[in-house]
Amino acid sequence: KSGPEDDEVEMPASGMFGAMRYVLKLALDDMDKNASAASQSDSDGPTLRVSRHVSASLPPVVSLLRRLVSRSLLVESQMSSNLAKMKGPELEALLLDPEEAEKRKKADEDAMTD
Repeated sequence: KSGPEDDEVEMPASGMFGAMRYVLKLALDDMDKNASAASQSDSDGPTLRVSRHVSASLPPVVSLLRRLVSRSLLVESQMSSNLAKMKGPELEALLLDPEEAEKRKKADEDAMTD
């Protein structure tokens, strides 16, 4: 029994999409690393969220992705109205991996008790 969900999708490793994927992955890794470091420190000053390289590369990547995404997918569609009705926890459940959502919830609870 083989279906599309059983097949591994190979992500682009080169070319324009590979470069965009690399920048996005690096940005998310930086944000994750710096967010956990910021939550452990008690500094009142500004915190670095991403490296200089990511902050220089991310805006053009996001701009390219915006131009590539077809806006007609969400405009005047049932999906658009359903997404607009969703609240924060529902969006997290939709977008986050269940294990990651549980880690975030536990970290938020720990932060509230401290």
